[in-house]
Amino acid sequence: MQRRSFSARGPRPIHGRAGLSIVLMVLFLIVLVGFVSLAVDIGRMRLAKAELQTAADAAAIAGAAELKNANAVATAQDAAVDAAFENPNIDTDAQHGERRDTAVNMVPDQDIEFGVWATWRNDPDQSRPSFHRMDELGSGVDERREANAVRAWGRRVTAFTDTNSVGVTQQYTRNDGLKLIFAPALPNGPLTGEIQTTAVAAIKGGSNGGGFVGLDSVKFNGTTKTDSYHSATESYPGADGVPNKNSAIASNGDITLVGGAQIWGDVHPGVNGQVQPYPLSDNVEVTGYLNPLAQPLSYPTPKYQVPTSQPVYPAVGKITPNNAYDSNTGAFAPPQPHTTITIDPGNYVFSSWTTKSQQTVKIDNHAGDVNIWVNGSVTQGAQAELHVVDDSHVVTFWVNGNFKMDGGGIWNDKTTSTYTAKPYSLNINVTKAGTSVDVGGNASISAHIMAPLSDVKVHGSSNKDANGFFGWAVGKTLTVDGNMVAHYDESLSFPQVTYKLRLVE
Repeated sequence: MQRRSFSARGPRPIHGRAGLSIVLMVLFLIVLVGFVSLAVDIGRMRLAKAELQTAADAAAIAGAAELKNANAVATAQDAAVDAAFENPNIDTDAQHGERRDTAVNMVPDQDIEFGVWATWRNDPDQSRPSFHRMDELGSGVDERREANAVRAWGRRVTAFTDTNSVGVTQQYTRNDGLKLIFAPALPNGPLTGEIQTTAVAAIKGGSNGGGFVGLDSVKFNGTTKTDSYHSATESYPGADGVPNKNSAIASNGDITLVGGAQIWGDVHPGVNGQVQPYPLSDNVEVTGYLNPLAQPLSYPTPKYQVPTSQPVYPAVGKITPNNAYDSNTGAFAPPQPHTTITIDPGNYVFSSWTTKSQQTVKIDNHAGDVNIWVNGSVTQGAQAELHVVDDSHVVTFWVNGNFKMDGGGIWNDKTTSTYTAKPYSLNINVTKAGTSVDVGGNASISAHIMAPLSDVKVHGSSNKDANGFFGWAVGKTLTVDGNMVAHYDESLSFPQVTYKLRLVE
C-alpha cells in the first residue's frame, strides 16, 4: 500500500501589511496636523478677536464722549481712533518672517459710524432699542450731528462691503487678514483669518428738563434763536457781552427744528423721541447735545385755588382793564382810553381780563407780592402793555382759561432797558386743560410760563438779541416761530440726571 505523505504548512504571509501601516500613519499625521493647526490658529484668532473687541469698545466710548458738540464729528472720530490705537493686536506686521504686535489702526470714515440708539416707532420690533446709522450725505447735509451713539468696527479682513444709511454700498480693500500658521496647509480649510468686531456706545442723561418745554412736542419754525443768561446774577447778555449757550429744549415726544433755527444749547427729545426732520437742514444750528432724555419729563400742574386765609380784594367783575380794583381808594377806576391803571400789592380775583388797544396796566410790586386769579381768559389788545414795575417782589397770574397777550408787550421794567429784565418777577400759571397760551408781538416779553396742560405759542418779529422772550416756558405743546429770539433764564432749576455713557451693543 502506498503511504500518503503530509507536509505541515504555516500561515500564509499577508503581503502589503507594512504598506497599509504607512498609509494609516500618514493619514493619522495629516489628521493630527489638522487638529494642531485648528487648535493653534483658533487660539490665535480668538486672541486677535478679543483684542479687536477691546479696541472697538474703547473707540466707541471715546467717540461717544465727544458728542456734546453736535458739529464735532471730526473730534469724535479722532478720539475714537486714538483710543483704538492704544490697544495692540497680534501679528499686524510680519515682514521678513518677523511676527510682532502693533497698534490697532482704525480708518475714521470706514470704521467709525454715528447714529441714534433708540427704540424707533417704525421698527417692526419696538420692544428693544437699536442703532440707526447716520451719514454725511452727498447734498452736503451731515446728519451725523444728530447722533447720540457711536459704533466702532475692529477689522482684520482682506476686503469688506459697507452699506450706508441710504442703502448705497461700497467695497473696501484692507489686505489685513490675520496671518494663520497651519491652516493654509489644509486644502479648503475652515479658517481664513477674516475677523470683524463691533461695539456701540450711547450717551443719555444730562438735564431732565429745559427752558423751553413742550411735553408732547416742540417746534421751532422760522428765523428763531435761543441763548441763555442768569437773570439773578447778570444782565443780558452777560458781563462779557456774549450770551451763554446753556439753553435747553426738551420734550417727551419729538422736537422739530426747521427754518433757520439757531439753538445755543441742548435739544433733548423724549426717551423714544426724535429730532426732526431727519436729517436737519444746513440752516439749523445746534451747539449742544441732541441725545434723548434718560427718563420722561414731569411738571406739576398749577391749581386754580383762591386762598381763604389771605385778604382778597372784591374785584369779582371783569377788568377791561381800567376798572381794576384800587386797594387804596376801595373803588374801581373808571375806564378811560389811553389811561394807565396801577394795581397795588395784594390779592385780586377777576372773572376775566381784557386789555383794550393802547391801554396799559401797571402792577406796582415794589412793596409786596401781587397775586391775580382770573377765572376765565386773559386777552390783551393791539399795542396794549402789561408792566411789572419792580423786581423786589413777585407777580403771579393764575388763569383758568386762555392767556393771549400778543398785541403789545409784557415788560419787567424796573429800569427802561430790556437788558436788565427780571423774568422771575412775573409768573404766569395756566391751570385749565385744553387751553392755549399765546404771547408775542414786536416788544420784549419777560416772564416764566407754566402751562403743562396748554398749547403754548411764543412768536413775534423781535429778531434783535436785546428783544424777544426772556424767561422760560413749559406747555403741553410748545411752538416758537417768526423771528423770535428766546433767552432762557438760567435762574430756573430743573432736575439734572448725570450723563451716562455706556456700551449698549
